[in-house]
Parts: sequence; structure tokens; C-alpha cells
Amino acid sequence: APSVVFNSPKGGDIFVAFKKKLVIDVVLADNSDPNHSFRTVVLKHFNASNVEDQSITVKNGDVFEPFGLASGAWELFVFDVTDWLGNNRTTVSSGRFQVIHDVLAPRTTLTVGDPKFVRNSDGVKFVSSSTPLTFTAVDDLVASGDGAGLGVDRIEVSIDDGGFFVVTQGVPITLGSKGVTKEGKHKVAFRAVDSVGNPEAERFSILYIDLTAPVTTSAQTPVPNTNGWNNTDVSVNLTATDPALADASTAG
Repeated sequence: APSVVFNSPKGGDIFVAFKKKLVIDVVLADNSDPNHSFRTVVLKHFNASNVEDQSITVKNGDVFEPFGLASGAWELFVFDVTDWLGNNRTTVSSGRFQVIHDVLAPRTTLTVGDPKFVRNSDGVKFVSSSTPLTFTAVDDLVASGDGAGLGVDRIEVSIDDGGFFVVTQGVPITLGSKGVTKEGKHKVAFRAVDSVGNPEAERFSILYIDLTAPVTTSAQTPVPNTNGWNNTDVSVNLTATDPALADASTAG
């Protein structure tokens, strides 16, 4: 009987929406008969319970955008392959392949732990080199916020425009653990990539490491006499200020 070669699709192939089109390319081969034929070629979709729930009759050369097909498992079947001697193979299949609709990148959130101080006037964040920074990402499928994507592959972080490194989702890092301890302004950039390669656009947060201790001054009322004594009750007012960081506009 003739043999069937599935050039496309093949079992194990993955077709991601808007990234790789599905082309029907089936070849029949018979060493003794160039006039072989087949009756029909059908694409079949199988649901999560492995039950066929959709079929499409196709022909060689047909091209499909995966987003126009149901997501999940598909298989291509060739029926009634016959040569001139009547040798017949009733049904031949490609094996299961996958159609994936995950077209959106993940969304990453940076949570800054304590100690920290957020200045009300402009939202500037002041931290220490030991403040925990936690990165979490959610993968969307076809609509922003649906959270139904195939999953986050990795989260990458860069500090002060250095090289990106991978962090574990939900596990805190600190600036100090990455060798960043200098007082002042620091840029923390981050991005995520999902399991089918959709990359998130780089985002960043500016954090200021504050290593300068507050300064406290005192003033008393009434002031002492020339010998440094008071013979009445004295009120002492204490005032604390946090000196401005060199690259922040006002006190930290």
C-alpha cells in the first residue's frame, strides 16, 4: 500500500496564533505506482476529554491562521489511500499537534517591602539595601487581564542598566544581595516572558537608597541665664530632620 508522509502538520507540532501558519502538506509515495490516490483529508479537533468535537475537510496547500481554529489538540487524517492494484490503507493520521491562542505577554508587578518610605508629594520611594523586592507575573491569553495564558516562563530583572538576570517568582531579592549598596538613585527594570515566547515590554521603578540618619536639634524655653541655669520650669522642643539625598529634590 502507498505510504503517507506528513510534511505539515506533524505530530508534536505547535502552531501559535499570528506566529506560525498551519499549512496542509501531505505526500503519498508508492515505489511501483505513481497513480496512487486518497479520498479525503480531514482536520479533527479533540476537546480536553479527548473527544472529537470538530472536523474540517481540507486539501493539500490549504493554509490556516491558528487563531481561526479552536485552541487545543488537533490531528490530520487521510482516508482511503489506494494504489492501482487496490492496495488500501483505510486511515492514516499525522499524530496530535497543538493550536495555541496565547498572543499576549505576561504582566509583572514589583512589590516593595519594608523598610521603605513613600514621599506623598511625588511618590518617590526610599528604601534600604535590605528592603525586599518581590516580582510576580500573570500571563494573559487573548484579553488583557484574563489571566488565562499558558504560563510564565521566566521573570528577568536589571539594576542600573546592567545585564538582565532571572529571578524566581514570588521570592524576594534585595539591592544589597546584588551588590548595590550606594546611597542615592537606582533603576530597577523588569520584564517577563511566557511559555510560548511572548515578551513583556520592559518596565522599571526608581528607588532611592537612604543611608543618612536623621539629625535631631533641641531648643528650650526660657533660655538659661549666663551661668547656664534656669530657676523656672523649662520646655524643651526636639526637632528631627532627614537630610536631603544628593539626587532627590527634598529631604528623604
